[in-house]
Amino acid sequence: MKQPDGFLVEGKQDYMCRLRKNLYGLKQAPRQWLKKQLGESFVMKDLGVAKQILGIRIIRESKERKLWLSQEHYIKRVLQRF
Repeated sequence: MKQPDGFLVEGKQDYMCRLRKNLYGLKQAPRQWLKKQLGESFVMKDLGVAKQILGIRIIRESKERKLWLSQEHYIKRVLQRF
């Protein structure tokens, strides 16, 4: 093992890095790494699980492992306009 590029500490080049928390085997590992990297470049906050995005409503049933996407509200708005 060696220290990753960009994280070398002068005088301690022979030292190794120890992980305090193992993220590699978890399902959420890629999301955690992306959040951290994006948070360094942008001001952001985690609002939790998405319920609606771009006018599409997201409905989840975790017990049955189902996910539905609905544009009902968007369609109703379009119909009211015309």
